[in-house]
Amino acid sequence: MTGRDAALAIWRAGVEAVGGHAATAAALGPQCPRPDLILAVGKAAGAMARAALDRFGAVPALVVTKDGHGADLSPQARLIEAAHPVPDARSLAAGRALREAVAALGPEARLLLLVSGGASSLAEDPVPGKTLGDLAALNRHLLASGLDIGAMNAERRKLSRIKGGGLLGYFKGAAVQVLAISDVPGDDLAVIGSGIGAAPPQPHFAFGARIVAGNTTARAAAARAARGMGLTVLADEEALH
Repeated sequence: MTGRDAALAIWRAGVEAVGGHAATAAALGPQCPRPDLILAVGKAAGAMARAALDRFGAVPALVVTKDGHGADLSPQARLIEAAHPVPDARSLAAGRALREAVAALGPEARLLLLVSGGASSLAEDPVPGKTLGDLAALNRHLLASGLDIGAMNAERRKLSRIKGGGLLGYFKGAAVQVLAISDVPGDDLAVIGSGIGAAPPQPHFAFGARIVAGNTTARAAAARAARGMGLTVLADEEALH
């Protein structure tokens, strides 16, 4: 194996370890109760939703993802493709659809919410008085600002009804399980997708959340692949984003 081939194999091992389907399937063990609704939002939403539908079968599902990332979804799933990294009108339609789907669930309902990076722009529901133009201008400003992702998403949350725990504030059911693929340092659910999967301040329902893949996952897989080739690996715990 050439050095180039080895480097590519190590890289592929890291990427495959954080694939949406594999990471979600591994997290949905036999102990996971069947949800009444599956919501998936983010750039990995299609793959994550496929894993959940493979596991649970005919469950209503709404998937919000980036253009071209919804291939191979079951026809039973409703797909909304929207813009990234700057929101467009479809992003607002997606945000409304998510809010309405959550609000429509009954008191015994169980919700499975699958979150991945990109949700900040793919789905949005602005606070009263704010428009799509305001959101787009803010996103363009933030992308050029040099701020870290935590600070950027804190600003986005100020204009949103569904970020920072807002989406689940509309949930009147019994239980929510969130599975998230992290693209942010520290794997903070309040930062991933601007907190679209975060719980409201005082949830009245059972809430569980799990990070199923992230930077640490990819790095560990890459290190294992390198060691399997007989290479010496020096692990650095610095966040590499």
